[in-house]
Amino acid sequence: MNREIFNKATQEMTSDTSYYLSNCENTDPQQMVEHLAKTIRGHWVVESNNWQLDVTFGEDLVKTKVGNQALIMGKLRCFAMNLIRWSKKGLKNFQATIEEFTDSPQALISMLTQVNFL
Repeated sequence: MNREIFNKATQEMTSDTSYYLSNCENTDPQQMVEHLAKTIRGHWVVESNNWQLDVTFGEDLVKTKVGNQALIMGKLRCFAMNLIRWSKKGLKNFQATIEEFTDSPQALISMLTQVNFL
C-alpha cells in the first residue's frame, strides 16, 4: 500500500510503502481490494486510539502494578474518551476539552447529561 503523509507542523509531504500479508480467499479482485483497505484502515483506528490515550491521558507513563488496577484505569480512560467523542462530534482537541472540564465542572456535568450518563 502506498500512501502520502502530510506533516502540518513542518509542511512537508512524505511517501511511504507498507506491505501486508493476508489469507483472504476472495476471488474477485475488486472485493479483495475493498476488504483489505477496510481492514487496514480499521487497524489504524486502533493505533489512533492508542496514540490518543497516550498523548491525552499519558497512559504509557502510568506505573500501576497492584492487582487489576491498570486494567480498570485503562477501561475508564477509554470510556472517558468515548463519552467525549459521543458528546462532541468532530472534536479535534481532546486535551482542550478535558481542560475545559477541569476549569468548569458544570461543562462536565452538561456533557454527562447529554450522553445520558447522569
